[in-house]
Formats: sequence, structure tokens, C-alpha cells
Amino acid sequence: MAKTLASLVFLCLCFSAQAQEKPKEITEMKLTLNDEGSHYVKATFLNQVWLRFNQSNPGSQVMNEPAPETFDIGLRRTRLQLYGQVTDRVFFYMQFGQNNFNYLSQTSGNRKIHAFFHDAIGEYRISKASDKLMLGGGLTITNGLSRFSQPSVGTIMTMDVPVFAQATVDQTDEFSRKLSLYARGQVGKLNYRVVLSDPFPITTTE
Repeated sequence: MAKTLASLVFLCLCFSAQAQEKPKEITEMKLTLNDEGSHYVKATFLNQVWLRFNQSNPGSQVMNEPAPETFDIGLRRTRLQLYGQVTDRVFFYMQFGQNNFNYLSQTSGNRKIHAFFHDAIGEYRISKASDKLMLGGGLTITNGLSRFSQPSVGTIMTMDVPVFAQATVDQTDEFSRKLSLYARGQVGKLNYRVVLSDPFPITTTE
């Protein structure tokens, strides 16, 4: 009886000690692949929710009904990102998500009412100690000389880039993304990129 009581007291003390331990804080969804943390796989999520109130032009309609003004709640950009530096030379990046989803999305005729891959690339660094040359390929937004031609959604949370800078959007590409091979790097003060793309055929005028 005394041994059983002692065992129960010991177990209670163990549970009490474990309960007092501070739980580990999760700061990011990241899997480290080496002791230094320089090789990793990481997942992120972002969501831009917009509220809009619009005073329409005279005669405007929504769903064939007069609409002098409109209000809606929409998902401007919703993305899941998975990327990682898996070796000293090899990097990958994938982005899956949706744009412009609101109560009229299912009736707009837009070909991308569902989520789709925005980017899916693999990249190889020629020299481990240098940023002078990286080679990559896949579905990528790499194109053009204008800084507005390949925007980063994570840095434009409260505004939009001018779409006129993306002259081929949804005509010969998928929301500015094309299947491409590219080279990029930093040589002194020169940041460069060169891309060879295989454009999509034009199948819509929307």
C-alpha cells in the first residue's frame, strides 16, 4: 500500500512539473535541414481582404438589376507559399492561391475563378559564395525591365501596381507568369535578369 501511494505521489509530481514547463513558441512554419539553419523548407500564408463601396455611373447594372451604388467584400489576393534552400546551391519556390474572389466571381466568366499555381520554380546557384549568376526555370513572373512588371504580393498589401505595366497579362501568360528559363544575379551595382519564355496561345479577350 505504501509503495502504491509513493508511486502515485511520484507520478503527480512528474505531471505537475511537466505542466509548469513553458510550451515552446512556434514563430514560423519552418523545417531546418541542417544544424546551421541555412538549409530549410518554409511555408507562409497571406490574405488581402478588401471592402469596397462604389458609386456607379448612371445606368450601371449588377446581375441585370440597376445598381447606382455597390458594396462588396472580396479576397484580393490569397496565397499559400512553400519555398526552401535545400542545398547551398538549390532553391525552390511555389505559390498557390487566388485573386479577385467576391460574390460575383462565379458569374464573371473569368477563367481563373478557382485557385491556381502562380509560381513554381527551381533555381541553381552557380557559385556557393557569389550572387553573380543563378539559373532557374518553371512557371515564373520573371519578365521585362519595369519594376512593376513583376511585383511581389507580400510588399503591396495596401495598394495595387499599375496593371498597364503588365501588357500581356492573361493574354499570352497566366497573370503575368510564363513557362520560362532565366538567369539572374548581382554584379557590382548591376542587378540583372535575362529570361527565355514560352508564351501561352491567346484563347480569350477577357
